[in-house]
Amino acid sequence: MKAKLKRKRDKHRIKEIERNIDFLYENTPYYCVDSVPKTFSSERIFKDGYFDWDDEKNLPDFADKIVEITFALINYDYAEIYLPVSRWPKNKGKFHKYVGWNIRKLDYPTLEEIIKHIILKWQGKMIIVFTDQNHQEFYMDIRDEWETTFLNLRGHNLELVRQLVKSKGLFLPKIENDLDYWKDLEKSWQDKNYKRWKKFYKK
Repeated sequence: MKAKLKRKRDKHRIKEIERNIDFLYENTPYYCVDSVPKTFSSERIFKDGYFDWDDEKNLPDFADKIVEITFALINYDYAEIYLPVSRWPKNKGKFHKYVGWNIRKLDYPTLEEIIKHIILKWQGKMIIVFTDQNHQEFYMDIRDEWETTFLNLRGHNLELVRQLVKSKGLFLPKIENDLDYWKDLEKSWQDKNYKRWKKFYKK
């Protein structure tokens, strides 16, 4: 019975987190971990064949560094770690039993294996919610290949992540959104004073 209640609570929490992340992607700047500075991150400057070479040559090393960054952060701040149901194959796969749960208490080798599977096998997604000593939340979104991002990152937390990323020889460019379709968003998303989103607009 306790397991069912925890499962229900965790699945509800994941939906809440995914909704927050969707809002943040659409409405606020976020930061993407990259192997090159922002000047070189545009696909237009790379020739045919580069990305296949880069994936084979550098992606495994990138995955190792994302694991190291993740482990450093989850030991620094309170963290919740989730594998969203919507991004994993239903009722199958090696990691199916962890989908929909807070897996923060998993051993490090298993967490490492999951993160590397996501990045190197292009399957699944991991969301991590960090809560600092001032009860400020920020999010880490680990997706396939080079798509690891931080959201609601500012102040001390931004500086912390920036230093950590830099120590691994990586970059943390800021991504701004140009919302040409702002008028089509949910009305509450357009209101910076709306109680659900107000906290994300604090300086």
